[in-house]
Amino acid sequence: SVFYNEVRNFIDFESGAGYVNDSFGIYRGAEFFGEYNGEKYRLDSSLTLLNISLSSGEEAQRRPDFSYALGLSNKFNDYHSFGIDWNWSGRRFERIGGETFRLSPYDVLDINYSFMKGRTEVLASVQNILDREYEIGRGYSVLRRALEVTVIYKF
Repeated sequence: SVFYNEVRNFIDFESGAGYVNDSFGIYRGAEFFGEYNGEKYRLDSSLTLLNISLSSGEEAQRRPDFSYALGLSNKFNDYHSFGIDWNWSGRRFERIGGETFRLSPYDVLDINYSFMKGRTEVLASVQNILDREYEIGRGYSVLRRALEVTVIYKF
């Protein structure tokens, strides 16, 4: 899909002021998505190209101009499934005190497992399994490798 959206009260980030309300932002871009859904395997992929311009004419900060995602999952049987997801985020930038800083592209690899039987479901995942260090904003690193386990019981 190709898109063009004008957003009133667009929220951007300014050093020293934090999040501020700009009068409007214009989103331009394209998104592409593909999916294969087999009996046991699922493969999906997406590509997003994005440009956000503010009412001042400047480009919005901290937003990647290019991102890509690839996921593969396998349903072993009625109870067990396993998946792996790779996400890549392109260049971003941030303005601090009138100076522009480039934020490096980064990629993250996650794995997940689920078990479901009857009313019980157990979900386990490891995010950022390669333990990548990256910033979503200058000086703001993100959580490194993390394990998450969720148990759901339906009444």
